[in-house]
Amino acid sequence: MEKLFIEKTESSPEVLLDSDNDIFQIVGESRPENVRKFYEPVFAWFQLLLNKEYVLNNKKEIKIKICLEYFNSTSAKVLYDLFLFLKQQESSFNVSFSIIWHYEGEDEDMLDAGRELEKLSNLKFEYILSA
Repeated sequence: MEKLFIEKTESSPEVLLDSDNDIFQIVGESRPENVRKFYEPVFAWFQLLLNKEYVLNNKKEIKIKICLEYFNSTSAKVLYDLFLFLKQQESSFNVSFSIIWHYEGEDEDMLDAGRELEKLSNLKFEYILSA
């Protein structure tokens, strides 16, 4: 399956979704002008992935790295929608998704945001303290 790469900008994160190399990550700041439009390819890519042999035959758990320095409230809603979408697909495709949530040591808000998204989405989160 073709990878999805969206280059990081001043207001949007780098997105790399590469099933050939088991890399699934969103890194940077997320405050693009049109958040829904920015994340549309991410939703579409995961929908394609779920219909490919990659998930059907190979993968039982997909770990997604989220390493955001900042995200606005609209991005939070879209991330929640993405996590909820992934959670809803788990039973249909016999796959599980988990989030590797990175946060900086002094950024309690980012840790709290991850915990809130975990609670709301019911996905499994692992928290990594970044240097």
